[in-house]
Amino acid sequence: MVFLVGLGRVQGEAFVLRQLFLPRPDAERALLRAVAEALNDVRTLVTFNGRAFDLPLLATRFQLARIDAPFLESAHLDLLAAARRLWRRRVGSCALANLERLVLGFTRSGLDVPGWLIPTLYRQYLQAEAVATLASVFYHNREDVLSMAALAALLGRTCSDPTPLRSHPWELLSLGDIWARQGTWDRAERAYRQIIEESTCLADR
Repeated sequence: MVFLVGLGRVQGEAFVLRQLFLPRPDAERALLRAVAEALNDVRTLVTFNGRAFDLPLLATRFQLARIDAPFLESAHLDLLAAARRLWRRRVGSCALANLERLVLGFTRSGLDVPGWLIPTLYRQYLQAEAVATLASVFYHNREDVLSMAALAALLGRTCSDPTPLRSHPWELLSLGDIWARQGTWDRAERAYRQIIEESTCLADR
């Protein structure tokens, strides 16, 4: 059951984040309708591992509730797949927490909890109405959405820059490979040459 949906979108010059929460199981249809209404006009969805987890789960819940969800047919960018192409050589694991720390330079506060613990905290809330246990859940969800926005922006800037400025050799190699697959040979060549030049400079020191 989906009990918390974080939605972020650009509105004018602001990034607006909404969190839709399921206070009790019998309110699921109301939650799903709110999600559908909030995403009614979207043309592209951006998720992190949404292709394997979020979207199939939402599709199932909407189907069981017999509620239309046209947003599930929208174009979809799964940041996990994109991040693996660009940063896996550099950071190894492309778990969101690892990308936050090694790519975005961000570490979450002690309020955060691991994702696997969140269903347990929600069950505790339902059993004892322990509202205080939800603070860490809302924090985790909010930081996930904000990190996705930051990663999407960084991916866009990095992959669209015709002259790569980032000097990490593994990242440059991945950029070169991405551009080569796209047939953008001039960009790929610049990335590969930059690796060679920087490697030569290091060897000469």
